[in-house]
Amino acid sequence: LYEREVFLSNPLSFISLSSGGLGGLVWYGALAGGFISFALYIWKKGLPFWQVSDIFAPFLALGYAIGRIGCFLNGCCYGKVTESVFGVVFPYVDEFARHPTQLYSSALNLLLFIFLLWYYPRRKFEGQLLLFYLMGYAVYRFLVEFFRDNLVMYGIFSMGQVYTAGLFIAAALFYLWRRSKAGRT
Repeated sequence: LYEREVFLSNPLSFISLSSGGLGGLVWYGALAGGFISFALYIWKKGLPFWQVSDIFAPFLALGYAIGRIGCFLNGCCYGKVTESVFGVVFPYVDEFARHPTQLYSSALNLLLFIFLLWYYPRRKFEGQLLLFYLMGYAVYRFLVEFFRDNLVMYGIFSMGQVYTAGLFIAAALFYLWRRSKAGRT
């Protein structure tokens, strides 16, 4: 989506780990690839998908919080130019202070991790934590995107906001379905 011409001229660049693939290694690809691998493993071992996903959900948030610190240290995924006291100069980008959106994301994921750990013994149905994680991620990412420097925009919304809006809707629908199913048992 970021570099269509490069992809069309060299389709294998999509999976290149040395250059981060097209547009970098992104969360959406990790979610899709990780979900497929996770679902296949769960199915092969005969484990209950929703129950196991609730165990993993808090640690997805923690892993993402740690990963975003890596983004900050790498100088990628930076924010828009700002005069805020929180502004950080990324020397490989330019001389302007920018929002450290990587740290915003890291802090919000850490809060999401803490909430999910706290809520685990209080959950009302299996799958609730995974769906809370997906909805929580979507909400905070949608908001953080307003501060990020984005390459692709659809009107006033970034590609990340469009994706996370779709993710939120899908997770909310699954949430309603799982909750109604739990209410019948």
